[in-house]
Amino acid sequence: MNKELETLVSDIKAYIAFLKQEYMIDIAICDAQGPFFLLVSKLAPNNAHTNPFCSYFKKYSRLQKECHLQQQKIRELNDNQIFFAGTCYAGMSEYIYRVYAENRYLCFISATSYCFDREKTLRRINRTALNTDINVDQLVEIVDTFTKKNVPDKKIIEVLLSSLSKQIILFYLLYTKQNEKYGNDIIAKISYYVLENYSSDIRIKDIASYVNYSEFYISHLFSQYYHTTLFNYINNIRINKAKELLINTDFSISK
Repeated sequence: MNKELETLVSDIKAYIAFLKQEYMIDIAICDAQGPFFLLVSKLAPNNAHTNPFCSYFKKYSRLQKECHLQQQKIRELNDNQIFFAGTCYAGMSEYIYRVYAENRYLCFISATSYCFDREKTLRRINRTALNTDINVDQLVEIVDTFTKKNVPDKKIIEVLLSSLSKQIILFYLLYTKQNEKYGNDIIAKISYYVLENYSSDIRIKDIASYVNYSEFYISHLFSQYYHTTLFNYINNIRINKAKELLINTDFSISK
């Protein structure tokens, strides 16, 4: 990325940090499409839900897949459904702001870590926990401890997320203009694959199959772009995610 794009990414991250500090809003940019594979990696850790509740569920591959399916449903909503609030399948409440540019869906912004209806949350936790070893009592404790007690006014959140959406749209327009003649979408897809599958046993040949290029080519291209090997990049992602989990929860490394 050129300096203009790097500055814009820094501005987006600074605005997300501002929302958390001043309004106690936890932001995640989800379901990124097209060029936003790259944006997802550049905005870590705000490229996924990192609150203790969501982090707990992500230990279970089946539930993580269900989360992705639910995100796809948000993507497929009518174009006029831009901003709304709801409770996810697992029980976490959130505000959703869907982002479009040039009549193209890019991603959605999630403002989360809320509990709008405790009884609904408990029902969904119990339903999701069926046929798993999920500790329901521990999840309820997480909800009671970490969810925000003072929910900002919905209109205020809409305005704040709208401002973030405009920054993301600007990134899209600048990024696509800059990369029309380059193959950086391959790098973006590699980064996205790693971020989505870092908890699994990732092999270079699996990534190569995903992007439909040879192992040698993607390894060389990735090293040129990130100045590190794919192996080191995957390990760094795993280490950073482990640190986030330790910071946001009471879990030990052994767990």
